[in-house]
Amino acid sequence: MDKDLLRLILAVSGVCLLLGIYLWDRLRKRKNKQAGDDHPQMDAEPDADLLSLNPAEERAAEVDVDLAFSPFDDDVAPIDQDEDEGVKQKETEEGAAEVNVREKDDKAASTTMPPLIQFGVVAPPGSVFDGDQLIQALTKVDLEYGEMEIFHRYDKASDTRLFSVASMVEPGTFPIDDISLFQCPGLLLFFQPLGVPDPVAAFDEMVETCHELGRRLGGDEWDSKRKRLTEETIEALRRSLLLG
Repeated sequence: MDKDLLRLILAVSGVCLLLGIYLWDRLRKRKNKQAGDDHPQMDAEPDADLLSLNPAEERAAEVDVDLAFSPFDDDVAPIDQDEDEGVKQKETEEGAAEVNVREKDDKAASTTMPPLIQFGVVAPPGSVFDGDQLIQALTKVDLEYGEMEIFHRYDKASDTRLFSVASMVEPGTFPIDDISLFQCPGLLLFFQPLGVPDPVAAFDEMVETCHELGRRLGGDEWDSKRKRLTEETIEALRRSLLLG
């Protein structure tokens, strides 16, 4: 082969090789640039406004924020464990003391003398007491007509009023001048324990009078709650007077 022709072939081959390398490099750079435009790289430190790609992590972060919220002012220092235990113990002691006070108050209330005790003698359903019938029964049991136009029981020795009897028709009076025209559904017996020298004795007399009026008038005996008067109620009231 001619040396000049060989030299020419090598020169052309070198140029082609260099051209190929140049073109390949340009093509590679272009591909990399296109790939970068399609998939932009994120910065190493994302902005704070970016949301988490994991919804579970995002919800957990929200929970942490809610739990971290404090209803107290910022300048209030948290209570340490020892102080907290002391506060709890103090609250427990105060609660126990309050319960004891309530129990004592309830016990005192149960043993305090009631300010007023009252019973009723009520006509059977569908009937009433006539005026003349009432006057006869009331006077037979040593009741006297007097103040406030009602009947009273007086202590024979001191002339102290022990208890009173009113009608169950407002205003509770007995129209003595027109008593034959008067009718009422019942009688109300009452007394104030603090207003008599011997509350227990006055109570016993009122109970006995209530029973006697019930027998004479054929009426039902009621307590202050409009229930049938029982021996249990009578004993409970009498005990309150003794303890008072």
